[in-house]
Amino acid sequence: MNELLPSEVLKEIPRYAVGGGRRDEVQAKALGRGLVVVEQCDVPGKIITCDFDNTVTPPAQMDKVIARLYKTLYAIRDIKYATTSVSSCGIHVYCVLAVARPLYVRVALAAALGSDPVREAINSHRLTRADEEIPVACFEKPDVIPGLVDFLAANALPNEYRVHLPGGLNA
Repeated sequence: MNELLPSEVLKEIPRYAVGGGRRDEVQAKALGRGLVVVEQCDVPGKIITCDFDNTVTPPAQMDKVIARLYKTLYAIRDIKYATTSVSSCGIHVYCVLAVARPLYVRVALAAALGSDPVREAINSHRLTRADEEIPVACFEKPDVIPGLVDFLAANALPNEYRVHLPGGLNA
């Protein structure tokens, strides 16, 4: 069997090219491409960010998991906001928890809801390294930002997210 080294694996998966690297590198790459960086901060929060590839609607599995979590400590209050992913062949879904949870719990819940398994494995790795310079982020198209910023203002806790706009602005 031909084993690939991590750097070779990343070359094989070009769609993850924006997300690899340290905070300043990731932001520079994304902002240079005209994208918006929606960065989750490692503080308790209420928003779960899911990334579903090759679909325009959340998978049926997500509804089943939400129904099973309803009467638990991890109850999801609502699926509030969805955007078309940067690749235009998937969606990002922002769910609202009833109670604030640490970021590592929100990443685990995103995986349980069926979010991109590679993305959530990478996010888990980032969190276990406890390296503040490696962000857990989504990259969005600029046209979704007004609605997304309004959504985060209404549902996220203070300091739960940072939104970095092209041109060095922050929302």
